[in-house]
Amino acid sequence: MFYLTLPNRLFSRKQFVLFLVTLLLLLTALTRIPSLNDVPLNWDEVWSIWQSLGSFEQTYRWTPSDWPPLYFLSVNVWQSLAGITPFVLHALSLLVFMPGIPITYRAVLEMTGDHAAAFFAAFAFTALGFAQFLSLLVRAYALLLTLSMLAVWLTARYFRRPTLRRGLILGLCLAAMFLVHYTAAFIYALLGLLTLFTHRRQLWRWWLPAGMVAAAGLLEVLPKLDVFLNRTGYNRQLELSPLPKALAGLYGFLAGSTWGLLALVAAALGLLILWKPRRQAAPILLWAASPLAAYVFHSQLGLFQDARYLWWVLPGLTLLTGIGLAALPRQTHLLAALALGIMLIPIDFEDYQIQEYGATFQPIDYVFTELERVLKPGDVIVVDPKCDCAPVEAWDYYMRLHFPTGLPFTDSPEGHARVWYISRDWDKDEAMRARVAEGRVAGKYIGPPGFLARLYEGPPDPTGILFANGIRYHGMTIDRQLAGPEGPVYHEGETIQFRLWWSVGRAVGRDYSIGVYSRLPT
Repeated sequence: MFYLTLPNRLFSRKQFVLFLVTLLLLLTALTRIPSLNDVPLNWDEVWSIWQSLGSFEQTYRWTPSDWPPLYFLSVNVWQSLAGITPFVLHALSLLVFMPGIPITYRAVLEMTGDHAAAFFAAFAFTALGFAQFLSLLVRAYALLLTLSMLAVWLTARYFRRPTLRRGLILGLCLAAMFLVHYTAAFIYALLGLLTLFTHRRQLWRWWLPAGMVAAAGLLEVLPKLDVFLNRTGYNRQLELSPLPKALAGLYGFLAGSTWGLLALVAAALGLLILWKPRRQAAPILLWAASPLAAYVFHSQLGLFQDARYLWWVLPGLTLLTGIGLAALPRQTHLLAALALGIMLIPIDFEDYQIQEYGATFQPIDYVFTELERVLKPGDVIVVDPKCDCAPVEAWDYYMRLHFPTGLPFTDSPEGHARVWYISRDWDKDEAMRARVAEGRVAGKYIGPPGFLARLYEGPPDPTGILFANGIRYHGMTIDRQLAGPEGPVYHEGETIQFRLWWSVGRAVGRDYSIGVYSRLPT
C-alpha cells in the first residue's frame, strides 16, 4: 500500500491504520453533519417516526404486518431520549452507519489480509452516493448496511476458525438483521454464495447460524404468513427500461457521481483481471452484478424499480471497490484514494428524494415553523375541506414537533378576529373561503401554493363607534405576539407597530386627519 513508502519512524503500521480509519470517520462526520437539519423528510421517514411516537409496547403493536419491529423500537428508544426533531432523527441513522466504516476495514482485512483493500473498501462504504443518502435516511437501511458488513466480517472469522462462540455471534447478527428488515434474506443468500466459492468443504458449518436465523424467522413470519404468500406490489407492475439503460441508470444512482462510476469500473477490471485468488473474485463480482437478477425477476419480486430494496447491493460494491482497487498497480493507489476522497463531497440529497421517493414535507415543516413565530393568542386555524396537502401522519408529526400543546383548529371562523386559512391555492372550497374572508382583510401568507397559510384579519370591535361624520372606529391592534395580563410590554425606545381599523358608510364631506396619542398614567 502507498503508506508503506513512509519513513518507519513516523508511523507503525498499526498507528497508520488507526490514523486512516479515524480520518475516514472524521471526514464522514464533517461532510454529513451539515445536512442533518437540511435534508427534508419524505413520506416514508415521517411514517417511520410516527409509528414510534407511542410507548414501547404501543410501537411494537403498531408495527405493520410487512415490517419486523426492531427498527421501530430502536427509533422509539432514541426519540424518547433525544427528541423528535429531524436533526436528531437523521443523527440516529448517521450514528448507526458510522461504525460500519471500521467494521468494513476489519471485514476486508479478515477476508484478504490486504490493508490496501481494507482501506479502499472502508472508503467506498461511506463514499458511494447511495450510501451517503441512506446514512441520513430515517429508515432501517443505515443500520442494515452496518450489520451487513459486520456479518461479512463474522462470516470470514467463523469459517477461518470455526468455534461455537463465533457461530453463535454470527447467528445473532444475522437474526437481528432479519428483525430489522425482511430483505436481509438477500444478504444471507449472497454470504452463502461467498462461502460456496471460498469454503466449499465447510458449508455444513452454516447449520448453527442458519438454524438461529430460521428459528427467529419462523417466530416472526408464521403469524404473518398470509402477508408473505399473498404479497402484491405496485412496483411489480411498473414497466422497466431496456436492460442496458436500466443497469446504467441504477449503477449511476448507486455510485452517485462520475468519479464513483469510474472507481467501480476500475475496481471491476482490477478484480476481474489482476486479483488472486480467483475463487474469491468470482462471488464478489456476482454480488456486485446481482441487480441483473433483480431485473430478470422483477415481475415476481418488484425490487428493481425502487433502489431502497436493492440496498443489499451496496456491500457487494464496497467489497468490489476495495479489493478491485487494491489489485491495481501500486502506483495508482494514491490516485484511487483521491478519487474516493472526491466522492465524499456531499451529494445533492434532493435529487435522490425526487427520483425515488416522491414529494417531501418541506412545505408543511416551513409553514409550521413560521406559524410558530407569528401565531398570536386568540388566533385560530381553518383548514380548507379540499386541502389534501399532506397525510394525517405528517400533520400529527409536525404538530408534535412545533406545537406540542396543540393548535387552535376550528371549522367556524365566525367570531374570530384573526384566522389563518390553510389551503391549496388553486383548489379551494369557495363557501369556506367566503366565510373566512367575510369581514376580514387578507394579509400575509406563508408557504407555497400547494400548502398555503394566509392570514385573514378583522377588526377587534366589529360593531365599532360611529362618529357624526359617518366614520366608524373599530379599534386598534398592536403587532406584538406576546403580552402580559395588562397588554404588551415594551422597552424604552422600542418601536411600536399598530393598526387602526376604520370604516365608512358614506362619503365624507370634509377633509379629515388621524392622530395617535399616548396617554401616560398619572
